[in-house]
Amino acid sequence: MDGLPQSVELDPDYWVLNKANDITGIEENSGLENTILAIPNPFKNIVEISYTLTSSSYLSLMIFNELGQEVDKLADGFLPPGTHSVSWNAEGHQPGIYFYQIKLADRVYSGKLILSE
Repeated sequence: MDGLPQSVELDPDYWVLNKANDITGIEENSGLENTILAIPNPFKNIVEISYTLTSSSYLSLMIFNELGQEVDKLADGFLPPGTHSVSWNAEGHQPGIYFYQIKLADRVYSGKLILSE
C-alpha cells in the first residue's frame, strides 16, 4: 500500500460485537436457556433484549448506568416459558456504557450495553 490509509472500518455490521453478547455456561434447570441477546449492541436509542425461559418464572429486568444506579425497569412479573423480548428506548440518556440485569429466582444474569451517539 502506498501512502496512509484514508479510513478503517471495523465490524461494520456488528457481527463480532453481537456475538460477544452471548452468555454461555448457564446451568441446566436454572430456568433460563443459555442465550441472552441484546441487539443491536452498540445501539442508538433502542436495543432489544431477548431471552428464553425454560419454565414459568418470576423475572425482573433492569437497566443500570456505569455507577450502578438503576435507570429503568423493563420487566417485573411472572412470565410463562418461551422466548420473550423487551425493547429499551434509551432516548434522553447519555451515550455510554449501561448494564442489563435479569433476576430469575435466586440467580442474576447481566450484560453490557453500549449506547452510542
